[in-house]
Amino acid sequence: VYDIADQWREQVLFFPAMIAQVLLPVLSNTIAKKETENTIKAIKVNLKLNGGITIIVAVIISLISPFIMSMYGAEYTNFYPLIMLAFAGVMNSISNVCGAYIFSSNRAWSVLKYNAMWAIVLISGSWILVGKMAENGLAFSYLCAATTLTTLMLFKTYRCLKQEKRLNKEG
Repeated sequence: VYDIADQWREQVLFFPAMIAQVLLPVLSNTIAKKETENTIKAIKVNLKLNGGITIIVAVIISLISPFIMSMYGAEYTNFYPLIMLAFAGVMNSISNVCGAYIFSSNRAWSVLKYNAMWAIVLISGSWILVGKMAENGLAFSYLCAATTLTTLMLFKTYRCLKQEKRLNKEG
């Protein structure tokens, strides 16, 4: 069940992944030229676009999740992992936009640190929940890890943009 749900999470990320490939060079260019307003604009547009697309797809998947799972056979009745991982895909798409900014602004170590925290949340959550809730516990742990990563990446992006804006005004 979890593997099926994870494949659908990947489908949630299909279009945002294509859009995100354009973002990194755009951000690198605006940052190099110290065009903070254009950087902010590019990030906002991508957050709205990626977030909007993935939320719509996640809601659709959630609404038809019983049907999706029934396509795999009568024994696949647990659709909760599908719903949780569809919304984890929303979190992933948002953190991918922030990650592109953080990488392009030469702060890759922050991404490594936040991904390590993602892993800690996923592993500890799985360790606690999988024995009690099986695939639901694993999916919930993944959703919590993705939400943690997204929160950290959004906060870092906001702080860096604020600092960049201030430095550009002073310089």
